[in-house]
Amino acid sequence: DNVGNKEEIQKFEFYVDNTPPMIVEEIMGNTFVANGLEYSSGRSKYKITAMDNKAGVKSIHYQVGNGESKEYTEPFYLNSANGTLKIKTWVYDKVNNKSYGGSQNSKQGAAYIDLTGPSLKNKFSGPYLLSRDTVFIAQTTKLILTASDSESGLDRIDYSIDGKAEEKYEKPFSLDVDGLHRVVYNGHDKVGNTSQADFFFIVDNAGPKINIDYSVESIGSKTALDRKIKVYPSHLQVFLSATDNLAGLEKIYYKINDGKFIPYSTSIKNFDKGRDYKLSIKSIDRLGNESKEEVIISINL
Repeated sequence: DNVGNKEEIQKFEFYVDNTPPMIVEEIMGNTFVANGLEYSSGRSKYKITAMDNKAGVKSIHYQVGNGESKEYTEPFYLNSANGTLKIKTWVYDKVNNKSYGGSQNSKQGAAYIDLTGPSLKNKFSGPYLLSRDTVFIAQTTKLILTASDSESGLDRIDYSIDGKAEEKYEKPFSLDVDGLHRVVYNGHDKVGNTSQADFFFIVDNAGPKINIDYSVESIGSKTALDRKIKVYPSHLQVFLSATDNLAGLEKIYYKINDGKFIPYSTSIKNFDKGRDYKLSIKSIDRLGNESKEEVIISINL
């Protein structure tokens, strides 16, 4: 001071903090990375972590798409809408240094939100018939299940037949048990979204029932090679028909003795007197199921 008094030297230490906090962003839950995009489902959460080893973190903020900015307090769901989602993040430390995350510095910032499961389809390969609202197939028909997912991509297909345990679908399959069946199948994408579909069908393995009618009654019988054979007059006419209550009748064929099968269109007649005839009959339904009958008749002299 003005009379020469002198205070001891005082020291004051301080640290100049010009370094902003570090930001780490991550998606918690089902995610899948492909073609430079990170896909996630609506069940996923976005987590933001900030670190500052100098002044310390003051607050974290974020903005989803064009929405309002919010102060971050805890992980939040990414379920606003399908598609690419831009997420902006920024952090202040306690001396107001500011750092950006997300799209501002090319960290993560963009997530593709996939809220939908795969698209499902089924088809049949082989004998197949749609009658009104009912599908008929044969035991040789293959059932094909397909699924597609244009977003995160298809992971797998599971299916169940008639309420039995689920199996992973790997290749087309067939069923050989007659009757009505139901297949329920699920498509799973790579972020855990699922879709379900089902379909019904009837397996028909039986050929048509063949009916043989005669224009006249037999006039007797004889035995040949331990087989009883009915005898008819020469003006006999033989009528063929067949019924199929499921897929329906497609065609009837017949042959006489060792001849060739020909389509049946009208009554079989003009038999020669004094001869035996073997009639072989074949009927086919609209799925290709086949049934056969054989009858031997004798024409009276």
